[in-house]
Amino acid sequence: MTATVRLEAQGPVVTMVLDRPERMNAMSAQMSRDMHDALAELSTSGARALVVRGEGTAFSAGADLHSLDDDIDLDRAVAVREYVMGWSKHILALRALPMPSIAAVEGPAYGGGFSLALACDIVVAATTARFNTQYVNIGINPDLGSSWTLPRAVGPAQARYLMLRGNEISGTEAHRIGLVAEVTEPGRAIVRATELARELADRSATSVASIRARLESAAGASLEDAMAAEADGIATAFASPDFRRALASFREERRRS
Repeated sequence: MTATVRLEAQGPVVTMVLDRPERMNAMSAQMSRDMHDALAELSTSGARALVVRGEGTAFSAGADLHSLDDDIDLDRAVAVREYVMGWSKHILALRALPMPSIAAVEGPAYGGGFSLALACDIVVAATTARFNTQYVNIGINPDLGSSWTLPRAVGPAQARYLMLRGNEISGTEAHRIGLVAEVTEPGRAIVRATELARELADRSATSVASIRARLESAAGASLEDAMAAEADGIATAFASPDFRRALASFREERRRS
């Protein structure tokens, strides 16, 4: 069977491609297995940045409702839970990768596709991208962590507005409310996401990893605990080769000026 997720390496940047264009990259049991393998490979790849995109005209239409009966025994709650948790573990693995991730959204990012894009560190979208939480429209609650990530991206009021209405918004509107970091012309989201990935790949890997860790842990921490974690991270970073090189370069520039 052809893999539904593939990896494309370009130097220090790897692109993870959702590759079911005939189904708008809808999420199936096979895609879940393929994503598990792709994320495991990424974790030891040595890549410095990751781009996530969909093949064809969509990022991802979310769960493949056409194959759901084949993928899961819908009458067994334990089977449904295990299936959803399998996808949830992919989100945790994505966020735990030793590299930043950038979602490049063209076309629909619905339901689980919406949640997958939001799980990335940065989202870049074309003006014509279409975002929809979708869950309320099919009678279920959010999954893949979007009940946690969405309020942190756009605030609790806007998250309730999007989740409870299940309405579609454009890439332009998603950028306005803070869901998307940058918006591009149609067809340019992957280009811009790759440019950003190369930029991040050139940054100090130690610093990028520490920043991502601090932002992740601070979401559930008190201000006091967040500042203590920051101090611990800086104490470690000051001994790193990256910081020592940056410090030496700064001092050399000051000496010449």
